Amino acid sequence: MSISVSFGDRVSLQTITPLWQSFCDAFARDDDEIVIDASEFVDGDFSAIQLLVAARAQARRMERPIRLAHPANPALAALLGRAGFAPSSPEDVDFWFHGVLPA
Repeated sequence: MSISVSFGDRVSLQTITPLWQSFCDAFARDDDEIVIDASEFVDGDFSAIQLLVAARAQARRMERPIRLAHPANPALAALLGRAGFAPSSPEDVDFWFHGVLPA
């Protein structure tokens, strides 16, 4: 079974608390895959990337599967680039872009 976390369209330091709580709730459930729907994302600051990176790290520590429901859309990919989080490993490419880097 999977737990869906909706990332929303705008994520910033001012709006991140409910999203953070959604991740906390998802991690509180046992043994479920966490699926992040960031397909609606259009704008945000670096806290959006920090939250996703932290969620991935927590999932690794808990040995829980976590993935994006869809490859990072252009807005999320651009924010990744601005934040300096260009995928540097096959695992990163799989997580952010489902194995296929955008052109």
